[in-house]
Amino acid sequence: SILACMSWPLAFLLTLSLEIPVVLLVLKRGWRKDLPLALLANSITHPILWFVLPSLFTDYLTFLIVGELAVFSFEALLYAGAVRGWHGALAGVAANSLSLGVGLLLQLVL
Repeated sequence: SILACMSWPLAFLLTLSLEIPVVLLVLKRGWRKDLPLALLANSITHPILWFVLPSLFTDYLTFLIVGELAVFSFEALLYAGAVRGWHGALAGVAANSLSLGVGLLLQLVL
């Protein structure tokens, strides 16, 4: 799994490098507003996904589905609440779709 192939700091930096540009592009409120929001969202969800949820599931597929749905939902709601609009939810879904896709791709090559 990607958890075994990459350290948490590296995975967190990769996630931020993928998700922050997407959030900035979709929310379009300026980096001073959206960068802290994206950092907050990922600072909450990434450690939980990385450190807490794996210990709750013995099956990787279940962990992946439940964990990613939780992250998608939390971040979509956080962004939607911050911008008071559907495009906030879109930012969360788009950003997490990209990082999930890259993470799965990395699992294939690492």
